[in-house]
Amino acid sequence: MKGLLHLAFRSSMKATASFASAFVVHSEGMRKTAEGEYGLHDVFVIPLGSVQVSAVAGGRAASHHVVFFGFIRPEKGLQSLIGAIGTLRGQVPDIRLTIAGSVVHERERGYLLGLHERVQAEALTDHVRFLTKFLSDEEISELMREAAALALPYTDQFVEVSAIVHDVAGYGVPLVCSKTPRFSELVDGVDCLKVAPVSGEIARAILRILSEPDLATKLGEGLLRRSQTSTWDVVAAEHLKLYRQVLRSSSPGKLPPD
Repeated sequence: MKGLLHLAFRSSMKATASFASAFVVHSEGMRKTAEGEYGLHDVFVIPLGSVQVSAVAGGRAASHHVVFFGFIRPEKGLQSLIGAIGTLRGQVPDIRLTIAGSVVHERERGYLLGLHERVQAEALTDHVRFLTKFLSDEEISELMREAAALALPYTDQFVEVSAIVHDVAGYGVPLVCSKTPRFSELVDGVDCLKVAPVSGEIARAILRILSEPDLATKLGEGLLRRSQTSTWDVVAAEHLKLYRQVLRSSSPGKLPPD
């Protein structure tokens, strides 16, 4: 079934390419896939917009609080993140993990229940809390300002970008993420630490952030800079620039130099 759906999607994209003047994607990885796998033409990279918040890197209180924020589903690697916290509690007795977000599909509630059961089975109830609801802007802000690290150990292989990263990058929270396509726009060691989504590697990356203040500051500032260069105003201006190019083009699919 998945194979048929993928074939149908590829066919629809190629049909669209026959009359489209331009395609917009959010990363170089997406551009390469669009051109190489789907045969699209005139593919332009315009980043996803980043939310601007009143926070600066290094401005949070010192803590050993790790946060996951986003939809709770199997491909988010949360079982491995919980395992990492279990590994670290001996070295960092006051380490805490907040799993914040909500379950979208009813069929995924069993996954959330399994996470609760794992926390109880591994005696981590004093270290892991679940904030499973829709969070207001104020609640997100409070959570990020308390965080020492943001952990997103996804296991999927979708070629896209992470909206969560763009939503919270402005808080300058040091990020641990997995080596998956959706984080391809980020640079390991500059605005994140990239790891395989397994407990041991996640634990080592979190410990580095908690025990190396200079590294934590560097990563937080890197993510903050990224958010400042891709504000929604900047992104909107790039879209308008492209649309004007398309309108000026005398031949669809052949855009003039800017």
